[in-house]
Amino acid sequence: MSLKSQAMTSCSHVAQSLATGLDEDYRKPKNLAEQVVQLTDDETIVPPDRLRLIILYLLYRNGLFPADTQKLLAHAQLSPRDGGVVENLVYLGARVQKALKDNKPAPASIFTKANTSKNSGDGYALSRSHANHSVDSFEILQRAS
Repeated sequence: MSLKSQAMTSCSHVAQSLATGLDEDYRKPKNLAEQVVQLTDDETIVPPDRLRLIILYLLYRNGLFPADTQKLLAHAQLSPRDGGVVENLVYLGARVQKALKDNKPAPASIFTKANTSKNSGDGYALSRSHANHSVDSFEILQRAS
């Protein structure tokens, strides 16, 4: 497997964990900040994928301190225009910034654990969660505000 395909596989695993809130073993993921920083530092990851990882991390954490967001963008060597993309997420209802003494809990996950049997044995678990349809979209939006 080439270096680029290994990096993209790693990127997809981290993106899946950020999006679902579960790792490959259906547990809460650990060390995601380190993984995001490591991937944004990888030269084989293109800038749009770096931006996507930062956005997913920001959404996963339900906002970041403004200084932390700036550090991530600078570390990923993204343009100020990309910083504007991140800041404009607030207009889509995302929480971008977090106050220093913020006690607001993170929203509940809308995903449930998938069947724990291994998929096709190829080692890739890129579809490991199923939406919990008992939670309706309106309820999720109410919890977020």
